[in-house]
Amino acid sequence: MKHVGIIGGIGPEATMDYYRAIIAGVQQVKHSTAVLPKISIRSIDMYRMFSMLDREDYPAVEAYLGDAAEDLRHGGADFGLMCGNTPHIVFDGIQRRTALPLLSIVTSALQEAQRRGLHRLGLLGTKFTMHHDFFTSAFQAAGIAMVTPEGPTRSSSMPVSWTSWSKASCATRHGRCCWVSSPAWSPNMGWTASCSGAPNSR
Repeated sequence: MKHVGIIGGIGPEATMDYYRAIIAGVQQVKHSTAVLPKISIRSIDMYRMFSMLDREDYPAVEAYLGDAAEDLRHGGADFGLMCGNTPHIVFDGIQRRTALPLLSIVTSALQEAQRRGLHRLGLLGTKFTMHHDFFTSAFQAAGIAMVTPEGPTRSSSMPVSWTSWSKASCATRHGRCCWVSSPAWSPNMGWTASCSGAPNSR
């Protein structure tokens, strides 16, 4: 069984959700609650990362998270992932700084959207995610429309309430919007958007 490395603390609630979901997913695949996957978590200071992003010091973010990934690799992890959309702004730069293979939320979410036949999705995230196109450009290049908040909502930082983000809902048919926020475990070792019903009509 592969050793999973998680760059966590982005924020703590999301990290706990990832941990629980990985365990549940593996046990589902193995048909046994007596099976526990090998997981290492390297927690970072998300506020330090946000401060770097506020200064647009992207090399510093890459170095900070790249070092975290290397710590996981030296700890025996076979691959890694990051508990949040925001650090994927510099995903390629982080990957260049580590020999640990990293899973991309963007790539996995796009693959899942294509598998479900979705054509229009909504994106929720921090102000950094809203103001960068790392998510929207990938989906648009694949012919999938991406909707983001407009006006003051987009300009302000979303509340750091990761538990509520993980409960964001979506609809998957007939042009309704699927809100992509936090990921959920997939038995094929991928990461997908968490969807569970129709979005709020507001």
